[in-house]
Amino acid sequence: MAKLQSLEDLPVPQPYSKPGEVLGRQLGTATGKTPLWVYIIFGPLIVLLVVALGALLLVLMAFMLLTPSGRDKIAGGWLGFRRPIAIEASADLVSPGDTLEIAVRFMRPGPLQRVRVLLRCTEHATYRRGTDSVTDTHVVEEIEVLDDTDPHVSETANIIRCEVEVPPAAMHSFRSTNNKIEWEVVVERTFAARRTDEQEGTLVVLPLGLRAKAEQDRTLSGGGM
Repeated sequence: MAKLQSLEDLPVPQPYSKPGEVLGRQLGTATGKTPLWVYIIFGPLIVLLVVALGALLLVLMAFMLLTPSGRDKIAGGWLGFRRPIAIEASADLVSPGDTLEIAVRFMRPGPLQRVRVLLRCTEHATYRRGTDSVTDTHVVEEIEVLDDTDPHVSETANIIRCEVEVPPAAMHSFRSTNNKIEWEVVVERTFAARRTDEQEGTLVVLPLGLRAKAEQDRTLSGGGM
């Protein structure tokens, strides 16, 4: 039998038909069918895993609902999800001593009891404890940029603006295998009945003298804003 050079040499058969299998073997593209025993063994295991994860999630939520703070946290997270915000900054690359302008845009405005804007530096350290890997998180510095206890947010006034100076002695952003220094702009909203929601936007603080080079490299790579 002559070797086929292309699909034009014979009609395209229906999928999973016997001619289709022959054509696949001739073209070297046959993959074979999954054995039935794979579905019999792994199918129930996957279903049980999904059910177990769902049950664990329900148990955690039920445990949180037993405490007032847990109920407020769940309700605040739900309200925050339904009323998203956008955190905008005048720059995402800054150096110690720079002034940063921040704008919080409320995509679906609604009543709020309080709005706080924070500039936060957090250290994450990972180490071994026996056979486990443990990560400790420590807030190195937190600057309150804005604390509005009577915010007026509406469809026509849906932006809150503020500015902050990055501390001149601030530690720059850092990342390694076991340690990480992160800077974030944090927006904390308090809804009715002490229900709070917190959202963050990452900020990169570069050592003095490196920001200009980083912006130049970004421009040359086509990532300029």
